[in-house]
Amino acid sequence: MAIQTIHRRRYPRRRNGFRRIGTFMAGSKRPVLLKRKPRVFVSHHNYDQYAKRLLHAQSQNRNLSLQFSDQSVNKPFGSKWKTRTKPRIKKASTTLIMVGPDTYRRKAVQWEIDQSRKAGNKIIAIQIHKNKHHRLPPGIKRKEEMYWNIDKLSKKIRRRE
Repeated sequence: MAIQTIHRRRYPRRRNGFRRIGTFMAGSKRPVLLKRKPRVFVSHHNYDQYAKRLLHAQSQNRNLSLQFSDQSVNKPFGSKWKTRTKPRIKKASTTLIMVGPDTYRRKAVQWEIDQSRKAGNKIIAIQIHKNKHHRLPPGIKRKEEMYWNIDKLSKKIRRRE
């Protein structure tokens, strides 16, 4: 009796963002379609840039379930910055606010929260320090706050509310 072999193939990403992937049983060519990565706008204070880089690095790790497309603008706050940022906030489905010690004072973060509310984005505020609770920026509700946990964050980004 012959044993069927399992073939694994990796296909490149198509223009529509899907990829034909999967395990094929002895000649089967049935494609498996992946969903697109959720678009996330990351709002943060420049001093907390390290936390944003860490989050981005964790999203690149294939062993973790966190995947998103970052839509943030890393330029100084001003009128030119606002014109570049507004369409990116509208493109995103979720706004992620990295809450550090001075985040609640930043005008840029407050502006991004207001624009996200107008665009109808889901808002998630993450406390970037594990054992500390920093003051939330005005306009953030208590139920939108969470501590840094990659698995819970991934589920919250993917959940539709």
